[in-house]
Amino acid sequence: MATFIKRSVLKPKGTAYTMAGPGSFKLGDDARDVDIALSDHQSLHHFDLERRRTCWVDAGRFISDREGAFFYQEQRRNARAVLFASFEDALRLDAPLTRRPVLFFSIGRCGSTLISKIAQTCGLDTWSEPDSFTNLNRARGLRRGQPDLVRALTHLALSDLDRLSTGAAFGVKLRAEVTQTMGSIMDTAPDAVSFFVLRDAVEWARSSRRVFGVDEHQSARRLVKMILAARQAVEAGHDLRVLDYRRMVTQPQTVAAMICDAAGLPLPDTARLDRTMQTDSQQGTSINRESSRFDLPGDFDDRFRQALSAIAPDLDPHDAQGWIAPRG
Repeated sequence: MATFIKRSVLKPKGTAYTMAGPGSFKLGDDARDVDIALSDHQSLHHFDLERRRTCWVDAGRFISDREGAFFYQEQRRNARAVLFASFEDALRLDAPLTRRPVLFFSIGRCGSTLISKIAQTCGLDTWSEPDSFTNLNRARGLRRGQPDLVRALTHLALSDLDRLSTGAAFGVKLRAEVTQTMGSIMDTAPDAVSFFVLRDAVEWARSSRRVFGVDEHQSARRLVKMILAARQAVEAGHDLRVLDYRRMVTQPQTVAAMICDAAGLPLPDTARLDRTMQTDSQQGTSINRESSRFDLPGDFDDRFRQALSAIAPDLDPHDAQGWIAPRG
């Protein structure tokens, strides 16, 4: 049992794609102390860094990892109440992991959501973009000043997903921005198996432009930062396995076999995997395959290559598999 401050959720606030945080809900004026043991109705939603407290969402039911494209959106959509605990009290709920984490980092716009669906098809509970990790990624001051606390909260976030999962392993597909702190997450879970999902750089930059309006210089800087973070993780001795988007599309059975090997699962039925590959993994969202909200200038590709070459002349934009020396 643990003591929480419980408040009812009147309605969600913000847009569907806003990172989970203190502004995600309009709350009722009915705060009260409750003593409960967390059940599968409750899941960790965010870390409130300003108030130094942890927030769980109570949906009144279990939210499956297979609902929707993104876990944080399903939490926001289904929340009935929230449960708050200080960092100190929340960390008393941390527990050793009973399952092996399988972590999916990515550069974004590279089929990473599809990877989570492939993992689910393999039978691996896979949580797509739980934003507790995103909160900690943005906590630059806390990471510099209190790295041990960040490490402990990261483990708590993993422990909470472990609690909600089944089987011998569970998957976590993280937002692309979390890639820049992948090393610290991998340090927290040394037994984890980690994948890095990549894509031809020009194709990736085009997609980032069409969907999010990111210009060629921003894309080049973001890509290089993520690649450097992955290289540093490998140099630190972490086992980071590369998954290329093209291979995912042309050889889904091979990619599924890599995930099944990491999770200790049998290969999925071919027909089921084919259905997964034929379905838009972001169907029903504003960033699905057909999304194109921004114009793509005719000379965009050349300008992006030039911007990337100016920052990282050794990086071949068309050899994503070669950006990171894979281990294992």
